[in-house]
Amino acid sequence: MQALEIEHRAYRDLYDERLLSREVLNKLSLMIEMKRDAVLANRIPPQLPTVKELETRWENFFARVRRRFARGSKRQSQQTHSLILQYEYESALAYVCHKVVRKMHHLIQERAVEVTVAFDSIYFYEDRSRASLEKLKAIIQYYPDLTATLQQRVAMHAALISEQEVVERLAADGVCPAGASSKVRKLIEAKLNQI
Repeated sequence: MQALEIEHRAYRDLYDERLLSREVLNKLSLMIEMKRDAVLANRIPPQLPTVKELETRWENFFARVRRRFARGSKRQSQQTHSLILQYEYESALAYVCHKVVRKMHHLIQERAVEVTVAFDSIYFYEDRSRASLEKLKAIIQYYPDLTATLQQRVAMHAALISEQEVVERLAADGVCPAGASSKVRKLIEAKLNQI
C-alpha cells in the first residue's frame, strides 16, 4: 500500500507542476483505486487496466459520437488528441514507476518496510516501467513528428520550472529585489501558460 501512496502522490506532483493533464490524472487516479481494490482483495500483483479500460461510459459514448460525425481534420484532431493522451499516460507511468522503485529501495535501507513485500513491489514497478517505455518507443517510432513536439514542450516546461525555482531562491536569499523577481515570475508564468 505504501507503493500505491508514493505512486499517487507522484502523479499529483506531476499534475501540480502542469506536466500532466487533468484528463490523464483522472485516469491514473482511477487506476490507483483499481489497484488498491485488487491489493485489498489479495490479488497481488494487481491487473493493470489500459487507457481505454479507464474511460468512463460517458467518455466512451461521446468518443463514439465524435468519431461517427467527425470529418476530415476534425477526425484527425481527435486521433491526435487520443495519441497525446496515450503518450502522456505512458510517460507518466514510466517516470512514476521508476520513482517508486527508487523510493522503495530507500525505504528498505531505512528498514521502513518488509524486504520481501518491498521487492515484490519493486519487481512489479520495474516491469510496469519497462512496459510503458516499450509502448513509448512504439509511439515514437510511428509518430516521430508528434512525439518530438511533445518532448520539446515537456523540455521547455521543465526549463521554465527550473527558472522559476532559481528566481524564487534568489528572491529568498535577497539577491534579487522583490519587484524584479515578481516581474520575472509573471513572465515565466505567462510562458508556462502558453505551453
